[in-house]
Amino acid sequence: MTEKHCGDSIMDTYYSLVEQYKRRINELQERFDNEFEVMENKNNYIQAQIDKLRDAKKMHLQEIERFHREIEKRLEKEERERQLAELKRQEAEAEALALLEAQKLKKRKKGQNRGGQKSKPH
Repeated sequence: MTEKHCGDSIMDTYYSLVEQYKRRINELQERFDNEFEVMENKNNYIQAQIDKLRDAKKMHLQEIERFHREIEKRLEKEERERQLAELKRQEAEAEALALLEAQKLKKRKKGQNRGGQKSKPH
């Protein structure tokens, strides 16, 4: 009987230990599951933030390209306007020079006509 009682007591101890281990394993599993869920949620949140940043980067790069195109167009337009203004200035200068030359020629002719009239006897 003592042997049976000892055997039963040992078996009870083993069952008790097994139950304790099962409980600890379940507690650890539950804690692991909770921590894993928290980490998974953080990971999903961070991944969403990364995706938003990628989209924002893409949008900003497109804007930068658009700004560069606009700057290029404005610079080309300014260059055309500068060239046109230079051409107009050169044309005006050429007209002014031609006018001055015409006036000089006219004065020379007047001077020659006056000189020719003075040398003629009346």
